[in-house]
Amino acid sequence: GELVLHPFLQPEVVIAPLLGRAVLFRSDFLLHSVRPAMAARFCFTIWLDSTTTNRDEECNLTAKALKVDADNVEFLMHSPLQRAISRAVYAEEYEDSLLACMSGTPGCTEMLEGHQQHVAQQLSHTQLRPFLQHLRELKSTDVVYIQQPALES
Repeated sequence: GELVLHPFLQPEVVIAPLLGRAVLFRSDFLLHSVRPAMAARFCFTIWLDSTTTNRDEECNLTAKALKVDADNVEFLMHSPLQRAISRAVYAEEYEDSLLACMSGTPGCTEMLEGHQQHVAQQLSHTQLRPFLQHLRELKSTDVVYIQQPALES
């Protein structure tokens, strides 16, 4: 049941589940999934929300955000705006996660079809498609594994 984090355009991070380990991250900025557990484990999740998080002006994708330059890509790496495009940039990872967690359960087919339709719709947009393709090319293929807890100094 490893936690898999996909920091936007950065190396994937795989975190082993260890007794006493706590992992905190902003799920609105970070595409993530949990691999199926091979042994009994417990997970505790808390969602925090507020009216000042992910306001429309922060999350609505506009033509201005589709610039293919290093500054804009850097901005997207630290912006909630990435949520609007991350499913298309990480389409295969998203699909793999759905299948790993939902395969054989009611609703899996519908969720998978919904994801594929969402990605197809974004890729059919004439301005958005080249931008998404550019981001997919920038996506890191590296993986960082975090197994043991950090040593105390």
